[in-house]
Amino acid sequence: MMSSTRRESKRRQFARLEEAVVLGQLVGLEVTGWTGSQPLGGWGGSSHPEQVALRHGDPERDNTRVSLTTLCDERAVVELDWHKNDLFQKLLRREEQPPKDLDAGDLHRWFIEQKRRIEGREPVKWSSATMTVDGVRVPGDVIHRADRWIAVAAIGGVTVEIMTRGLEVDAAALNRVLTLHPYVQGRRKLREAHHREHERLMHR
Repeated sequence: MMSSTRRESKRRQFARLEEAVVLGQLVGLEVTGWTGSQPLGGWGGSSHPEQVALRHGDPERDNTRVSLTTLCDERAVVELDWHKNDLFQKLLRREEQPPKDLDAGDLHRWFIEQKRRIEGREPVKWSSATMTVDGVRVPGDVIHRADRWIAVAAIGGVTVEIMTRGLEVDAAALNRVLTLHPYVQGRRKLREAHHREHERLMHR
């Protein structure tokens, strides 16, 4: 059960995020016309919010899922190669899951070995692609792997990272969000749905 102090801290964080979006200090992007689950992902920043992830789809139920992370920091645009490498490593980690029967010690060793393999890979070749953001075609770099693809693009002083499954690149039209309220509510609804499912399985 979340304490009242923690709830108040979360409320203030969401208020800061919302204010940054409304004032244009933080750019959030979503898939145009998306009608499914829309949970707020992670966010970060030092003195003010600089990064936010808006997710589309339930990772435990939906075949089509999209995660859009925007970084409103001029330094991020300069460091595009670092972001591309980091995003590709995230994709590899999602593709390879550990066996379910490992104990805590073996699981720890499995993740260490996975990290070593992924970080030791040769650099991969990215392809050029264009995406639509607020009706404007934007160039970016993309990697396709089976039914997944990832992309990185720079739009002015904003770096966009996309990780998706089950959605074609040409169908990934994006638009700027004007409020995070639907994503805050989506985060709450998704957690409540997972809690109900967990309770149902526990009492079968």
